Amino acid sequence: MKSILFLGMILMSWGAHKAPLSGDYCELKGLVFVEKTAAFADHRVYVEKTEAFADMKIYKEDVANFADEAGVWHFTEVKSEADFSIYLENTPDFADFSLFYTSYRADAGCP
Repeated sequence: MKSILFLGMILMSWGAHKAPLSGDYCELKGLVFVEKTAAFADHRVYVEKTEAFADMKIYKEDVANFADEAGVWHFTEVKSEADFSIYLENTPDFADFSLFYTSYRADAGCP
């Protein structure tokens, strides 16, 4: 009985540190790790080719410390540094939300 209770506490605490749910994707900012497996990612995203169809515009920041506003992301190769992780979907039907990479920091975020 103690082992079941202990396992339940571990599972509950494991889910508590995850990134915001996909409904809060407009608030995502910071360091991002791109997962190779969808099951390990916090969010599944589709990269739109057209800005008008995207749910969110992303500005790729070169300096990690400057990725401090919604929609401003710095991509990292080290998973333990990341604030959240994403998986790049090939089709929009499986994605939590879609994004478009913008060249202008002022355009980043949700419309």
